[in-house]
Amino acid sequence: MHAETLRNVLHWTKEFHQQLSKSLLQSAGLHENEGSRLLLDYLARHETLLSDVIAGFEQTGELKALNTWCYEYLEMHPTHPLADGRIHYESLNSQQIIETVMEKHQHIIELYRYLHAKAATPSTQELLENLMKLEEHEAMLMSQNGNRLDEM
Repeated sequence: MHAETLRNVLHWTKEFHQQLSKSLLQSAGLHENEGSRLLLDYLARHETLLSDVIAGFEQTGELKALNTWCYEYLEMHPTHPLADGRIHYESLNSQQIIETVMEKHQHIIELYRYLHAKAATPSTQELLENLMKLEEHEAMLMSQNGNRLDEM
């Protein structure tokens, strides 16, 4: 990930959700277990929705907040959740799929949490708090609904 401003981080996060959605959808077509296919399809659709919401933040966020420099975190944490390449979710069971996706979301939440703690202006703090809450809430929803699908 090469990002210097918060706008770059939002753009990268949007792309992360798009890539994850594609990966999940590809694996859904290859998985042998019907329940896991349903789970992968659900998660892929949810990732697409998250990408769209992040794009909205990217387009409507306050310019001062979006232009905030944030390279310090990125220098300290040079890898990102997709650095390990495409995960073959078709070889994982439903619980492993959920755990892997939640782990990736946790990386993003940690990034937002760190940037929020370092934010110098109220507009930047508000934007990062909203993004952090969004990611936390959506990760919780995906986990709960994914576990419900697994129980079916």
